Amino acid sequence: MHEKIGAYQRNHTECQTTKDIQTDYAAFFDGCDNVLDIPCGHGEFLEILKKQGTNGKGVDLDPELCREDEKKGLDVVCGDAFDYLDGVSPGTLDGVFSSHFMEHITYDQICAFIEKCAVALAKDGRIVIVTPNVHSLSLHLDWFHRDTDHRGWVHPEFLESILTQSGFKVKESKGNPKTAEPWFSDIKQKLVEITDIYRTDSQSDAGSSEVLPKRIGKVRSTLTRLIIGRQLKDLQEQVDELKKMQKASTLTIGDNVAEFIRRLDEPSEWFVYAERK
Repeated sequence: MHEKIGAYQRNHTECQTTKDIQTDYAAFFDGCDNVLDIPCGHGEFLEILKKQGTNGKGVDLDPELCREDEKKGLDVVCGDAFDYLDGVSPGTLDGVFSSHFMEHITYDQICAFIEKCAVALAKDGRIVIVTPNVHSLSLHLDWFHRDTDHRGWVHPEFLESILTQSGFKVKESKGNPKTAEPWFSDIKQKLVEITDIYRTDSQSDAGSSEVLPKRIGKVRSTLTRLIIGRQLKDLQEQVDELKKMQKASTLTIGDNVAEFIRRLDEPSEWFVYAERK
C-alpha cells in the first residue's frame, strides 16, 4: 500500500463497530469456552468476551494492532486468517466471530473462510458474520467508499447460501438496529411529509400536468434545506429523478419516495448468525 493511502486510511476510515454494538453479538456466545475472533482488529470484541467470562482468542494480520491487543492482556496471534484456521484441530472451536472482514476479500475467499470455519467448529458451534448492510443508502453514498481496502459489497443472501451449503443452519439474519444513523431521523420525517403530499388527493390529481411539477418543487425546496450543512448533495439526484417521472402517476411517485425513506432508515451493519449442524 502506498504510504499516502495508508495515511488517508488512518485519518478518514471510521470505526463502525463499537463495544456497545458488539455487546449484542457477544450474547450469541454465552456458554461458549473457545471463541475465535477473526480478524480481531483493536480487540474490542475480545475485551467483551473476557468481561463476560468467555475464553476468546484473536487473529489479525496487522502487527501493530496485535501489539496493541497484547498490551491490553488479550490472547492474540499475528498471522493470516486462512493459515490460522488450517492449523486449528477439527471440531475444537465452539464459536467464531468475524466482523467487517468479508467485504475485504474475494467471493472465493469468503467460501473458503466459511468452509474452514465449518471444519474448526464443533457440532452446534456458533458463527456470527458482520458486514456493511448492502441495503443502507447512507453507506452507498458515503462510508463504504472511504475504506480503500473494500473489494465490494457482500449480500446477506450470499452468506446465508454459503453457510447452508457448508453445513450450517442459519438462525438469524438482519440489520443491527443499533447501527442506524440517528441523524437521519429529521430527514426521514420530512420525507414522510413529502410522501403524504404525493398521496393526498391522488385520484383527483392523477394525470394533472400542473400539480406534479408544483409538488416536485416542494420536494426540491425541502430537500435543499436538509442538504445544507449535512453534505448530502446526492439526495438532490433523487429530486432530479422525480422530475423525470412527471408522466408517472401520483401514487407511483409516492411509493418511490416511501422506498427511499426506508433505505435511509436502514442500519449500517448486517449480521448473520448460524450454528453448525
